[in-house]
Amino acid sequence: MRVLQNTFFYKIKNKIILMILLATIPCILFSVYSSNQYYRYSRDMIIQEKDALLEEMTQSLNLQLQYYVNTSMALYYNNATRSYIDSGDYATRDEYVAAYLDSIVNSEGTILAAVMEIDGYRYISGYQYHNLDDYLERHREEVLEKEGKAVWIPTETMSARYHSNLKHFSMARAINSEEGTVGTLWLFFSSDLISDILSYERLLQEGTDYYVLSPDNVVICSNRDDLNGCQIQDENVLRALEGEQGTLANIIVTKESDLTGWSTAIVVDSEVAFREVAAIQRNTIILLVLVLVVIILIYLFLTRTIFKPINRLSLGMQKVSGKKFEKILAKNKTDEMGMLISSYNLMIDEIERLLKEVREEEKAKNEEKIKVLSMQINPHFVFNTLNTVKWMAISNKQPYIKRMIESLITLMRSVTYTRDDEIAIEDELKLLDSYVYIQKMRFVNFEVVYEVEENVKQLRILKLLLQPFVENCIIHAFQGKNGGIITIRIYRAGEKLHIFIEDNGCGFRMSSPSEIPTTSEKHHSDQVGIRNVQQRIQLTYGKEYTTEIHSEEGKGTRVHLILPVIVREEP
Repeated sequence: MRVLQNTFFYKIKNKIILMILLATIPCILFSVYSSNQYYRYSRDMIIQEKDALLEEMTQSLNLQLQYYVNTSMALYYNNATRSYIDSGDYATRDEYVAAYLDSIVNSEGTILAAVMEIDGYRYISGYQYHNLDDYLERHREEVLEKEGKAVWIPTETMSARYHSNLKHFSMARAINSEEGTVGTLWLFFSSDLISDILSYERLLQEGTDYYVLSPDNVVICSNRDDLNGCQIQDENVLRALEGEQGTLANIIVTKESDLTGWSTAIVVDSEVAFREVAAIQRNTIILLVLVLVVIILIYLFLTRTIFKPINRLSLGMQKVSGKKFEKILAKNKTDEMGMLISSYNLMIDEIERLLKEVREEEKAKNEEKIKVLSMQINPHFVFNTLNTVKWMAISNKQPYIKRMIESLITLMRSVTYTRDDEIAIEDELKLLDSYVYIQKMRFVNFEVVYEVEENVKQLRILKLLLQPFVENCIIHAFQGKNGGIITIRIYRAGEKLHIFIEDNGCGFRMSSPSEIPTTSEKHHSDQVGIRNVQQRIQLTYGKEYTTEIHSEEGKGTRVHLILPVIVREEP
């Protein structure tokens, strides 16, 4: 985690981005917080305003409905109707009762019908409902159970002559005499009565609905006339009546009337109520989007003018540390970044100039050193060869002596008169053949096998590069053996030339592929020859080209030379 943090804060780009985020995120959070607070404040204010309105509506409705309750009680205050109720004789029609009901309907324009049942006899004034029998049958028991208290019955669809689908509600109470309950009184009202009572301008605002509901959720009156007399289906209203305010989609306030037991609900559409809040939120979002766009534009500008140049400079410095000197291509700029890039390119030019000077000096030194190293190639070999030729010539003249001497001449001419350091592989193998032929005169227990691809024979390598390794195999690998094989394999892989010199001799123990075998002082010159070859390769081609030696006791030795591919230049 620590490494990740260091890597992140290492880049200037990440630091600038972090600073921009630290500057903008608090503004965004404050904007969101302010918007939410304003939303809550607006909601609380709407609820308070609707609560006050609902309280006023309920008081007005109760006041009016209480008047009708008192009107129904006038039946007991009229001496004629009171005497009739207490008489117990209900077999004949009483004109006073009929006149009393007519006076209620005629004097109160809001009372559309009055019905009184007493001992099975029915008095009717006002609307003559066709479904009155069914209506009274369904509600009579509920009215009688209240024993004279006013009962408010929700809006239902009533039918009358010349009228149909009338939305009427009623108030009913049991009629009691000195002997007990003797009948019922019913007063019918249009649902428009409540609409007239609740004709508040604040209820007529857009997105505002109200409902007057019975305990069983029947709509007694609503500004939506099509719902009057129907069961309320709005789940939000039902949950509000049950006290679940926190999960409602709209703003709903409710209040129950102590007089009627009815509940009044005001429903405010959230989209309408919070139209201004939504506009502020939209403007806030637009502002935030604009801020983000500005941040992105700033980021793109910084990326083009600062981040990318810095990244190019950083990559360039990394390449310099890896010994690759490349200039940075950039348009001519007069700002600080342009000056930095120009200074960097000047630095690269200066480094390349200094390196060129160093290389030239080193090349001169290496040429002198190579000349010295070339002169160290086994001078005792020449003397041993000449001594062998001498004794062979003395003891026994043979035809192959001529070839042996010619081979010697070829080798000596190559070392003495040829000034080129590099020769074709084909020529190097001819020199090696001459050397091998001479050595076979001394050591008859080995053979040399060549596995050379045809396409590499014209490639160039250092002169006498293979001889020291073959000599080492001849002298050391086959001691105590009747015969051995030296295999030379040469092939090309991409831009590298691979040369393997392998023998099936006695081998030796070694700790690493770069180790030069340790021998006695007698063969110290052999070690010098191998070291000379390694130095020649690295001085000429560079340290990436090397010599690897693999050996195992009893299984033989393998030398692997890795060289560059050098093609003969046409004269």
